[in-house]
This record gives sequence, structure tokens and C-alpha cells, in this order.
Amino acid sequence: MSPNPSLVKAICLVLDHILQQDKKKNPSDQWADLNMELCHLCELCEQISPGPIMGKIYTYLSMLISKLELSDTELIMAAIYISRLLENTNAKVFTGRTWQRMLLSACMIACKMATEDEKYIKMKDYMKCYPLLDSSQMLLMEVQFFKLIDFRAAVDPAAYHQAQTELLELGMVAIMSPLCLKPADIVTALRRCSLVGAA
Repeated sequence: MSPNPSLVKAICLVLDHILQQDKKKNPSDQWADLNMELCHLCELCEQISPGPIMGKIYTYLSMLISKLELSDTELIMAAIYISRLLENTNAKVFTGRTWQRMLLSACMIACKMATEDEKYIKMKDYMKCYPLLDSSQMLLMEVQFFKLIDFRAAVDPAAYHQAQTELLELGMVAIMSPLCLKPADIVTALRRCSLVGAA
């Protein structure tokens, strides 16, 4: 079963907001290096994604969803892990150069922690999502991300449901009336989801 489109859209908006903030702080960062080769994976990318960064995020997230068969639960947990990363590191490690690795790491941990699915994903499947790393580098990347979130992989049910509600509402607004969506709406949703480091 495919994840809820509102949830996917909301996560893309959240990541885009974080990266836009980083781009303002670090204009010399190599934004041109954002994996252009992934664009062929999703022909809908240009239709629903209003910017070059947003399009790349949507394309990469769509590829992760497809290859890892991510559920709504895993996507929400990955968003919470990114929130924890930002709270602990003040967004210094979530940049135009690192966002794909950080998103993949969050999804790797979410796949292991979302016990409802009881699925097993092999390291070679994760490597297909970021082929520049071998298995030992991929494992090291996951461990480093885990350290950056202070080994806090457990998600309280109340925090999960709060993040789920906010992300779905944000996604619905973005899909139903995208012209009404303002950056302040994203920041408000981020704060309510405890994604305070991104605001």
C-alpha cells in the first residue's frame, strides 16, 4: 500500500523548508550537486513540485518509498528522527550536500523501529538508494545518524500522533489549495510537530 500523498507532500515541504533555510545561511554550498540523475524516476515531479529543491526532494523520497516500500508509519517516524537531528545539531548536518544521506539514515532506523510491519530490508537494498556508499560505509552512516539523535529511536505514541496529524493537515492544504500555503504555515506545523530546530 502506497503512503498517503498528503503525508509525502508534507514531508517534502518540511525538508524543502529546512534546506531553504540552510541555503540562505550557506549560499556558497554546492546546491548544483543535488543528484540530477534521480529526476527520471518520477515524471510527476515537475507537476507537483514548485522549485528545484522541492523537485529533487520529491523525486528522492519517491524513490525511497518505492525501493524500501515505506509505510506512513515509517515516514512519520523518519520525520520525527530528522526533528531530533535538528534539535541536537541545529541543522548544521542537514544541508544541501547531506540531506539525502540524512533522510536515508532516518528511513533506515524507522524501518527497523516500526514493529507493525515486521519487514526485513537487506543492506544491499539500502545501498540501491545511495549507491555511492558500500555496505560498511552505509552502516557507519546509520550509526553516526543514530548518535546524532542521541540514540533516541523510540517514539512516544502521543508524539507520533501529533506529528501524524500536523503532517497530514499540512499536506492536505498543500494539495488542495497550494496557493494559500505560506511559509508561516509550514513553520507553525513544524513547531507543533516538535520540529522546532527547522523553524
